[in-house]
Amino acid sequence: MPALRHTLTPLCAAIAAACVSYEPAPVDLAAHAATYAERMPDLAAARAFANATGLAKVEGAALTRHEARALALWFHPSLRRARAEADVARAVADHSGLWPDPTVQGSVADKLGNTNPWLVTSAVGLTIPLSGQFGLQQQLADTKHGTARLMALAREVEVRDGLDAAWVRWSCKAACADALAELCATLDDLDRIATKLAAAQQITRAQARLFALESTSRRAELMATRADAAIARSLLDEMLGLPPGAQVPLQAEWRIESRAPSSDDDATWIDGPRLAAKKRAHAEAERQLELAVSKQYPMLSLFPGWEEEDAINRPAIAFSLPIPLWNRNQLAIAEATAQRDAAKAALEAGYEELAQARLRADVARKAAAQRREQLESTLVPACKEQLADNRRLAELGELDPLLLLDAVTRLYEAQRSALEAAADEADAIAAENSLFWPQEAAPQA
Repeated sequence: MPALRHTLTPLCAAIAAACVSYEPAPVDLAAHAATYAERMPDLAAARAFANATGLAKVEGAALTRHEARALALWFHPSLRRARAEADVARAVADHSGLWPDPTVQGSVADKLGNTNPWLVTSAVGLTIPLSGQFGLQQQLADTKHGTARLMALAREVEVRDGLDAAWVRWSCKAACADALAELCATLDDLDRIATKLAAAQQITRAQARLFALESTSRRAELMATRADAAIARSLLDEMLGLPPGAQVPLQAEWRIESRAPSSDDDATWIDGPRLAAKKRAHAEAERQLELAVSKQYPMLSLFPGWEEEDAINRPAIAFSLPIPLWNRNQLAIAEATAQRDAAKAALEAGYEELAQARLRADVARKAAAQRREQLESTLVPACKEQLADNRRLAELGELDPLLLLDAVTRLYEAQRSALEAAADEADAIAAENSLFWPQEAAPQA
């Protein structure tokens, strides 16, 4: 009995001191909602961050796209979630590969008929791996942590590219709404002029009504266009982590930078963010298979302790060693092997898909750029010239309502087409950029 008591007393004290106590941490969603509703960006801090990282030299009252990137890194909901998930992987990595806790064994037997009838044994069990699987568990956890960190970084790049495209899309929709509002104002002016000319019987009333009808139709279109611009702005606010209706002034931009290499033969996209997840998945599958193979070898359990019999204490040791005869962890090995093959197939398929995506993005970017350049350099100036000619004729008393109406609406349609081409070009550049790491955000080798 004294031997068992002497073993358990310090062991229980050590367990009590080492164990962690539970502390609840409820989520106060109402408090978070209040904080979120009052969240406003620190423009000075965002500007300092953008300038310090070399993104751009920015100044002015409105928030620029480069400053918005800094805000998105801080507040974008999915980025905060990705970093939290990376912290989970880090916690696992920090506590993986630990040896199992020792176990206590003991027995008390009554030996009838003896002067000292008690047979007491006590032992502390220790597990010793024979295959180094604890180290492999640590390697697997480290690999998963690296994957989570890389995925958080890739998500940052994805948010950055999405923000660039969404910024240009909002800028184009807002500019389109402004151009449409200007068209409606012009149609109203022309309607008043046409009404006077119809009263003077210089044109017919049917011709004069053309401008009123077109104005009514365009105002309905203006409401829908402004709604589209508001939705596009709301998407930007969501990406920046701003509350609804924040009304932070934004600086419109119609171009984004391309980070694609100039050479068509450059295959640096193979190491880009789009294939990063599949590469890491294959690396995890390798570590998982290696661990499964190591687990087919047994662990040796030793139980050193004491026996007390007839008031005599003596040391003793017991051991336990499973025999890998029938099981041999075959199920886990077969599953891990298949998972590695699946990861290999996914990586190879991902390469093939991105090779085609690279070509499509390049074609889309060039086509959108050519269309935008043609509209801006040819069609829009020609429409402006046609409108100016019709205005001069109207001033000379030679008003042709159909020609003037065609000139006014054609100019707006040309401007809208140019803005849509600019938005399409931005989408294509963002899609192409997604294949390559930004220089300032590339993962360390």
